[in-house]
Amino acid sequence: MIQKIAFAFLLAAFAFSSAKATGTNIPENTVIPIAGSGYTENAKNKSMQLVYKGKRIPYSTFALFAMPGESMKFSVNGTGLHHIKMHDGGEILQINSNTYIMNAPEEHGVYRVQINSNDYTESIDLNVVVMIPKTEVKNGWLNGYRIGSYPGTPLNNNPAYLPPEGFIELTPENFNLRVSPHFTLGQFMCKQEGDFPKYIVLQERLIIELEEILETLNNRGYRANTLTIMSGYRTPYYNARIGNCRYSRHQWGDAADIFLDTRSPHGWMDDLNGDGVVDVKDAMILKEIVEKLRGSTTDRPRVGGIGLYDARPWRGPFIHVDLRGNRARW
Repeated sequence: MIQKIAFAFLLAAFAFSSAKATGTNIPENTVIPIAGSGYTENAKNKSMQLVYKGKRIPYSTFALFAMPGESMKFSVNGTGLHHIKMHDGGEILQINSNTYIMNAPEEHGVYRVQINSNDYTESIDLNVVVMIPKTEVKNGWLNGYRIGSYPGTPLNNNPAYLPPEGFIELTPENFNLRVSPHFTLGQFMCKQEGDFPKYIVLQERLIIELEEILETLNNRGYRANTLTIMSGYRTPYYNARIGNCRYSRHQWGDAADIFLDTRSPHGWMDDLNGDGVVDVKDAMILKEIVEKLRGSTTDRPRVGGIGLYDARPWRGPFIHVDLRGNRARW
């Protein structure tokens, strides 16, 4: 079994490196390698928190996604006065002692905002990612990268299923950009063919959800630097090509297929229950953690889907999480 897993991971790693270099298709079960720096116990600020669109963000590193020229209102709680600076464009206006309006630059790209507490004991390193508007997609293509077409009618007329307003440009230069202490932009890349630049959709609340899952795992003794994201964003084109359902939340950037992978040989779920077998029982531990997290929050947008998947000969077990806004289980 160990030899089989090791060989499968070597094939997956080779497939990823070859596809990244040549622009060919990456198999859906391929694990995308990530640059990890270890689990950071102090990834959260003790006092200073960013509040954006009703979401409390306690992390010392985070990313926000904006449209060109968008006015982004946020507040910084917990430490009184702050020192705040936006690098390389854009402007920040202070409304009161802890509330600000940030006008995103008109040019797409990554812009750094540094926020420090008054005594410089806490900080937030904020990556503001300005997206490319959906109007730039022409006949299903964006700058030579195939996006496809989103459904013409939202599912049950739910506005959460309207086409996303913009797309994040993914390049070799920002592939390892930290979107939070333990996750990078490239981990959410769609696995279809095509050279860089590629394009993805990613929602901040999914990043928060994944950070909380990882924190809970570490608190329970499952030490891990990150979660393996087997599938993050999918373009409508790619989603249709692999035969997934038309309204899969992967297309809206608030869904991920995940598992915990810290032990050699890599590429499959860890044996979390220690019974010597990697199977659906290990994925059930991960599912139970997510269920408890969902039950402990009153944040309505955190309601969503959880799916449990058993192992197959070509991949290990995993779970699906999404934030569709209504409860779904399978």
